[in-house]
Amino acid sequence: MKGKGLFRKIFISSLLCMLIPVLIISAYVVYTTYKNQKSINNTRLKDLVYEKQQQIEAEISEQKETMYTIKINPFTSEMYTNLAYGNYADVSDMNSYLKLLYENKDGLYENLFAVYGDLGVSDCFDGTTLHDVSDENWYEETLQNGLTFRYDISPTSNSPVLTITDSVQVDDKTVGAIVIAVALEKMTDNIVAMNSEGYNILLVNNEGMVIASNDTSRIMSLNLSDETSEMNAFYTAMLQDKSGLGEFTLDGVAYTAAYQYNEEVDMYTILFMSTQDYMGVIYQMIYGILIVAVLCIAVALLLITFVSRDITKPISELCASIEILGNADFSQGIPKKLTKRKDEIGMLGNSVEGMTGSVKEVIEQVQKESLNVDEYMQESFTKLTVLTDLTQHVSEVTEQTAAGTEETAASAQEMNVTAVEINNKVQGMKEKAESGAEIVASIQGRALDLKKSAEESQKIAFVTRDVVEKETKEAIEQSKAVEQINLLTESILDIVEQTTLLALNASIEAARAGEAGKGFAVVAEEIRKLAEHSKDTISKIQKVTEQVVSSVEGLSINSEKVLGFIREKVINDYNTMVHIGEQYYDDSETFRSFMDSFDSSSQELAEAMSYLNNIITEISNANNDNAAGNQKIAESTSEVLEKVEDISKLMDVTKASFTNLLTSVEKFII
Repeated sequence: MKGKGLFRKIFISSLLCMLIPVLIISAYVVYTTYKNQKSINNTRLKDLVYEKQQQIEAEISEQKETMYTIKINPFTSEMYTNLAYGNYADVSDMNSYLKLLYENKDGLYENLFAVYGDLGVSDCFDGTTLHDVSDENWYEETLQNGLTFRYDISPTSNSPVLTITDSVQVDDKTVGAIVIAVALEKMTDNIVAMNSEGYNILLVNNEGMVIASNDTSRIMSLNLSDETSEMNAFYTAMLQDKSGLGEFTLDGVAYTAAYQYNEEVDMYTILFMSTQDYMGVIYQMIYGILIVAVLCIAVALLLITFVSRDITKPISELCASIEILGNADFSQGIPKKLTKRKDEIGMLGNSVEGMTGSVKEVIEQVQKESLNVDEYMQESFTKLTVLTDLTQHVSEVTEQTAAGTEETAASAQEMNVTAVEINNKVQGMKEKAESGAEIVASIQGRALDLKKSAEESQKIAFVTRDVVEKETKEAIEQSKAVEQINLLTESILDIVEQTTLLALNASIEAARAGEAGKGFAVVAEEIRKLAEHSKDTISKIQKVTEQVVSSVEGLSINSEKVLGFIREKVINDYNTMVHIGEQYYDDSETFRSFMDSFDSSSQELAEAMSYLNNIITEISNANNDNAAGNQKIAESTSEVLEKVEDISKLMDVTKASFTNLLTSVEKFII
């Protein structure tokens, strides 16, 4: 039953581990396939309805071009011009032209005719369809809006037609209209033809009436607005959205549809197919996926059954072997086919086999040792007798030892008093050593302060020297600018000489000019005097400049001497002071090391004396304890004798227990 229960658990667990992912994956694949295929189908419907819409727009464009061709035709222009100016209008050419268009389109047109005023004036049937249009709404609308489209029922074929009308102007005055009645069945023949199997198409006007379809029975007989609530809801949604997807039921069949609105002709194009066909491919793919999933589950069930049996069957056999071992039968062991397996079951079989061997060895050893226990017990009885005699002798010796221990305790007490006095003196030495260490620390601190102060002053001297040297050099460099004054004065002297020469030339020219140049001669004379005065001033400036330059050179020499004094004398003095501070600090450090060593030695000596004192105290206490202990030993010896007798009794009981143990071990089959 246990094997079957394990098989059931493994089978169910494996089945669930396989089944759950397969179901989840299958559900995901089915959902994804359904979603993708539906999207593909929707896209296909939208693409097809868009293609149909493009075809309709192409047909409408072609009819608009036909309308434009008629309007610009010379026959049309000539006819309307003559009519507008009250002249005779020959419409035969216009009739022939419209008839030619009618015949070339092979039934596309129901009629083509022209209206002037309120009367028809030309058509493609030699005037047989001309009539008064004054009471028809489309005419007034065309005159006001120009190109218009509307749907009618042909009076001749009783079929739906698309009527295209456009106004005609003469000298910017609207005088009439051109009418093209297009047979919707013919125009949409290619549009509604569905090459794809299962697709249907409806062309619906703005009132919901079907005006063209690949199913001719629905033309002018099916009105979406009059159908069931579901179809009416589809029609309402179509009016609101203009383009999109929807579903409806028609004649008891569910359909999926795509629709699109053409604003120019006010018409809806609806492309639809039955939902069953629409979903057929999706259902086929889903069925295929489900079949594959079922096959996978079936194969997995076979594999799970095989693997589960491969696991549980050897476990059942191993359990049977262990049950035999539980009945104390170790003669059979574990089957070899289980121990030779390379999996966990083989490991378990080998482990049980090893355990069986170990238990067999233990049982054999117990059986052997049980035989020797009796001999050992006999020897124990003999030795217990000897132990009793020795215990009595120990009691006598213990009493003698107790007396000697008391005398030793008294001597140890006297040693303890002497050690206390020595310890007090050593403690005093230790306190003096600590005081000396504090003094040395104070001296060392002052030496360190002196060293730091000297170093700070040294740094300040260096900084001061560098700053003075830098600023002095900058000042000397700046003072060299005075030398530029000499260059400037020389330039000014050149200008003065040129000015003097210019004044001389001016005087000469003034003398040549006679009376007219007297004023100019006075000015030239003043310029000459000014040049001479400038020359004297420049000479004085040069002298002052030489004195300044000389002073700057003297200042440079003196500054260099001051910097040399700082560099050679002051800084060296600070170096010496720093060195002295360092020596002072090193000496204090040496003395401090000595005091620390002395303090450490005093501390060690105090600790040694304290330790010695403790040892003496412990010896004294130990002697006292030994005395008391010896007394207790003497007392305990009597108790030991009693216990030996008790042990003898227990040995008898133990012998009986070993006899029982031997009887139990003999039950095992080895």
